[in-house]
Amino acid sequence: MIRIRPRTWVSLCLICLSLFPVRAVLAQADGAPVVEAMWHEVRFGESLQFHLTVSSSADITSAVLTYVTTHNQAMTVEPLDLTPAPRVELSYEVDLAHNPLKPFVEIRYLWMVSDANGQQLTVEHDPFFYEDNRFGEWQSLAGQRVAVHWYDGDAAFGGLALGVAEQAVDRMREMIDPALAPSEPFDLYLYASEADLVPALPATGREWVVGHAYPELRVALAVVPPGSESASTMRRLIPHELTHLLLYEALGSRYRRLPSWLNEGLAVVSEQVPDPDEELVLGRALQSGQLLSLESLCYSFPRQGDQARLAYAQSSSVVRFIQGNYGHAAVGRLVDSYGGGLSCGAGVRKVLGVSLDSLESQWRESLGVRPQGAIVVRQAMPWLLLVLVSLPLLLLAAQPLAVRRTGQRRERWL
Repeated sequence: MIRIRPRTWVSLCLICLSLFPVRAVLAQADGAPVVEAMWHEVRFGESLQFHLTVSSSADITSAVLTYVTTHNQAMTVEPLDLTPAPRVELSYEVDLAHNPLKPFVEIRYLWMVSDANGQQLTVEHDPFFYEDNRFGEWQSLAGQRVAVHWYDGDAAFGGLALGVAEQAVDRMREMIDPALAPSEPFDLYLYASEADLVPALPATGREWVVGHAYPELRVALAVVPPGSESASTMRRLIPHELTHLLLYEALGSRYRRLPSWLNEGLAVVSEQVPDPDEELVLGRALQSGQLLSLESLCYSFPRQGDQARLAYAQSSSVVRFIQGNYGHAAVGRLVDSYGGGLSCGAGVRKVLGVSLDSLESQWRESLGVRPQGAIVVRQAMPWLLLVLVSLPLLLLAAQPLAVRRTGQRRERWL
């Protein structure tokens, strides 16, 4: 549906009116250019195309396309090159492979056209969603707290996913804040394969990702193929991604202040079916003395596959340690403290009464690991032994040289 507003485009101006002079917003009604057609085309993950056909009694001399997405403070303004003519067909293409958009965002756009007589027209299209249209019609099933969408699988598959999702939200509410309730249902999209999911992911460089959350959009994505393993996969992935949405629901824009180890650790702890690889990854790191420092996990995780998996395993282990030694309510208090603006270490000190280093030492000791300083000394021990063994030899080799130099000094004085 097209809404032509020759004098004003109120909704977009409310976002950033100051970006445009008044004369660009207002258009003269008499003799203004006329829109013949206006539409857009979406090729998910590939391109977004905007089209406009417009005519006037005088030559069309300029055209500007403006578009903006939800949760994006920047507005894109694209002046188009055109050959002046009474009737023009305009197109503009956004290369989504190089300029990706978050999936399922709302997009608003408008055209501003001027002719040789100085007449102007501003025409705005109704907002639309950048939806994943590669699989035709998505099936949907809405619950009280979550709406599930899928394209491969029957109604029972969707019903099972909805049950897992609703239960996961209720369980995490008890952990974070029992009084917390989503203002509206979250959207959960289930993909049948990792290859299908990739175009809907941000460019993180992590090929092994099987789920992702866009908390500010209230959208979670997960790879859950229909089949005999779908139930266990749902119980592992769905709670994980929904935890991020619920944390954002609790904190809003302050969500970004959460330490990565607490954010991802809570998401892993929420999984109803544990990932058996996590225990193996953590065990190997324990044996080799390659555990990551908790401080290094405050603000980001490693991008390399092995290190990233270790970061997830460590984070969940630390969260479980806090729950077991400081009580389950301590987790909710930590979330609140970071939402209040405290730093990674300050939040731990305020809620748990210990420093971040002390918390890490306690956790390591609970695993039967020596304090980090002792591990460093143990790793350096071969070099220390080499120095100790070599030192007497160096002293013996230095003695003749010292004697010679002493003799030379005596001869010089004589």
